[in-house]
Amino acid sequence: MKGQKQAQLTAAAAVIVFLAAAGTAYPQNIVKNGGFENPPVATPNGQPTFSPGAKWNSFPCSTAFINDLGWTVEWRSDLFTWLADFFSGSRGLAVPEPQLELQANGVYGASSLADSGSQWAELDTDWSGPFYEGAPDPPCRNGVPGTEVEVTSVSIYQVLSTLPGTYELSFALGGRPGAGNIHQGQTQNKVQVKWGDQVVLFGGVPFAVAMDPGTGNPIVWTKYTAVVQATGLETELRFTDFGYADSFGTFIDSVSVVRVEYGCTKTQGYWKTHSIYGPASRVDPTWDLLQPAGPDSPFFASGQTWYEVLQIEPKGSPYYILAHQYIAAELNLLAGASTYKNVNNAQLMNALGTAGALLNVRPESVGKRGGQAYIDIAFLLARYNEGLIGPGHCFDEAATSKNGGGNASR
Repeated sequence: MKGQKQAQLTAAAAVIVFLAAAGTAYPQNIVKNGGFENPPVATPNGQPTFSPGAKWNSFPCSTAFINDLGWTVEWRSDLFTWLADFFSGSRGLAVPEPQLELQANGVYGASSLADSGSQWAELDTDWSGPFYEGAPDPPCRNGVPGTEVEVTSVSIYQVLSTLPGTYELSFALGGRPGAGNIHQGQTQNKVQVKWGDQVVLFGGVPFAVAMDPGTGNPIVWTKYTAVVQATGLETELRFTDFGYADSFGTFIDSVSVVRVEYGCTKTQGYWKTHSIYGPASRVDPTWDLLQPAGPDSPFFASGQTWYEVLQIEPKGSPYYILAHQYIAAELNLLAGASTYKNVNNAQLMNALGTAGALLNVRPESVGKRGGQAYIDIAFLLARYNEGLIGPGHCFDEAATSKNGGGNASR
């Protein structure tokens, strides 16, 4: 049994060496379906009149489509009030369900292409999607009676999983060819962007706009970027069309939100002394991000909390030597330390993942003789925590730990 366990630990350490050659990864986009590639426009949208031949379609955020869409779709709030009065109040009809219109390369000719991939979304959307020739019109399919206008501007949003810190938001907007830039005195292609409860400003203006390239011309995509701050574990990202609501409006594509990690690292000695239990006078709020109970969260299968594990003198124990460096590295990441600057991201992430697997046992089950894999990973993490690799050590702490024990240097 001991030989089998040693083989498993050796194999785990070998995984790190293998993945270290994989190269540096890139920050992950936390937006789902930011390129609007799903569902494909040829997917039946549930309408009995659906025509599969068009290069566009509209989808409700119903159970059938919400997982693929990734976006929740709502009417723009002022339009919902108008629609409720027009349909329900005056005619006894149900308000049309808001849908997200998706379009595909070639819909306006060979030169109409997505900013990325092969599809994009239109935020001045459609009530029902394409229907086959001769099909009966859905209620008011061709617009509000007397106006022939579909009042259709929508708001789409996602609740993103975030950590407190800095993020870069980027997206591309385009104008529908031939729809104009101004209609009925209103800007045709205008979008409000909200991050949490804050309106994002672009050049000091609370809207992003796009230009109509003119009929027969390629779509002109305008790229927008903003640096935003997350303050919690969930943040809503919302795009709302504020152009003229006539079903001919703003295109959106390539929505991306990535964490910007500028932060430095601190040692396990710092983290040991800066929880709510002291002895440092200043509590580092990063501890509170551990789930479910901050420093009192259970630490794997150890039977102890994160805080308790960090207080135990290793005395040569491979388990606690690794645990101390693992805790420091995880807290550094939660605090926004870079995992890309001067460090192989794949190697670091794999080291943390492998460490988590190794630490998910009782501490007493790991002996000194079978603990070389623990020591090897601890050595790598210690170099990261102490600023020898990675973004460097924070200026407000000494370069090496003074009171943590479990030194993994060799």
